[in-house]
Amino acid sequence: MTAVKWLEGHIDTNHTGLEPVETMLSALGIDGVVIDDETEFEDFLENNGQYWDYVDEDLRQEMQGRSRITFYLEAGDEGFAKLGEVRIALEELKKTRDDCGTLLMTLDDLEDADWENNWKQYYKPMEIGDRLLVVPEWLREDPKVRAGLAAGRVALVLDPGLTFGTGSHASTQLCLEGVEEHTRPGDRVLDLGCGYGWHCGYAARHGAAYVLGIDLSEKMLETARIKNSAPTVQYRRSAMEDLTFPEGSFDVVLSSLALHYVRDFGPLVENIFRWLTPGGAFIFSAEHPVFTAYGSQDWYYGPDGEILHFPVDNYYYEGERDAVFLGEHVVKYHRTLTTYLDGLLTGGFQLLRVVEPQPPARMLGQPGMRDELRRPMMLLVSARKRTAWPHGKPGRRDGPG
Repeated sequence: MTAVKWLEGHIDTNHTGLEPVETMLSALGIDGVVIDDETEFEDFLENNGQYWDYVDEDLRQEMQGRSRITFYLEAGDEGFAKLGEVRIALEELKKTRDDCGTLLMTLDDLEDADWENNWKQYYKPMEIGDRLLVVPEWLREDPKVRAGLAAGRVALVLDPGLTFGTGSHASTQLCLEGVEEHTRPGDRVLDLGCGYGWHCGYAARHGAAYVLGIDLSEKMLETARIKNSAPTVQYRRSAMEDLTFPEGSFDVVLSSLALHYVRDFGPLVENIFRWLTPGGAFIFSAEHPVFTAYGSQDWYYGPDGEILHFPVDNYYYEGERDAVFLGEHVVKYHRTLTTYLDGLLTGGFQLLRVVEPQPPARMLGQPGMRDELRRPMMLLVSARKRTAWPHGKPGRRDGPG
């Protein structure tokens, strides 16, 4: 019988960072971690001094200023893939928290010294729509990339160290396809919750004359200005609920995985309708109402850690939910499918597409991906501002959302 080989990973943080890092790992399916905490070590020394006369100074120095979480993964393809997920999540945590220490990840007891690069094998150039070619930044000179560019595709170079940064995320793909389908040369585009600006950059490359990216995170906007800058792209820090624009300011409004952070959907739809030109497109993705209903956004596990089912409860009780995203407690807002779709119809929009994305066949071999066929995580909708109503404009539906 072949002995199982393990990867031993360490994440250096501080006392404040222990909880968000442990929560982040748990969200990635990594439990059973070992925690070394400087604060607990000092408390132990202080409160149990009756048991010794001398404490080795080297040991005290080793623990000074350091808290560390150790985790274990089985060596192999799944382990390396999971390391890639940890690296991406850590990079995101670094950008949202500046009080968690270095967040440096190291590995021990690993024969293959190239662990830093092994995870990259899971990310390849990807064709999206008729023109777009998503390229991980280390594959700029790949022969397949050069062939795609020679065939007329437009490259969008993404950084996998950022969340959804390889283009394989279903919401990213479908929103990019929506930008390609609905953006014409000379259009004005508004991106609500632009994050790192991937969609803004692609809209500019697709011929948009003006692109405005809106986000609340200044750290994300700083990265967007570096990674996805263009003469026609501007970024602004603001809550989307606080925005005001003249009527008919934009031809396309898009939003990727941001609307579930908005308390009131109806007033935002009214604003977007007013901001759009007649026939303008509104494209958005949000977390699926089945996914947001219960609030925990996690599986229900059996006694041995196996996935049993995904909980759905309180579906018709719309409103605030406390969830965990990349180790952070965040407030999201649950609303029903009716609120999303009927809100658009009564708000003056014509529905064009409604998609519940699922992992493509090429991704089903990745760890945990088949489980995503058991629940809908996202909802993607494209709609067009009506210019006429055959039976008169419908009234707005009363209700929450």
